[in-house]
Amino acid sequence: MLYAIFLLFSCNLLGEALVRGAKIPIPGPVLGLVILALGLIIDRRLRSASATDLNSNTVGKTADNLLGVLGLLLVPAGVGIVEKVEVFHRYGLGLAIAIAGSVIATLVCAVFSCLLTERLVLLLRRKDRAVE
Repeated sequence: MLYAIFLLFSCNLLGEALVRGAKIPIPGPVLGLVILALGLIIDRRLRSASATDLNSNTVGKTADNLLGVLGLLLVPAGVGIVEKVEVFHRYGLGLAIAIAGSVIATLVCAVFSCLLTERLVLLLRRKDRAVE
């Protein structure tokens, strides 16, 4: 389990270092997760075909355990919010409007991109049928 925690945090650290060093516009933990996934894929390909799935190995079990206590990891954020409650009193309405607006904009963009993708797929299928 200690090796798995070391591996998870090392990938996170590597992702953060690459993002900050190369000024890549994505979050460091996301890049670390991609590095971890690629490493696990390469590890699996190098092993024999009888290797077990990712959920039954140490990294998978450790990740599941960390996800199980994720609520405890978010307690410091809640404490920080309570500590800065006067900021929320002063700017609460603006924060609520900004959050609601960004959620609505995200949902609208997601719907339009899904509709556009669906139409493009239908057009491609029609073209394929016309060619046959």
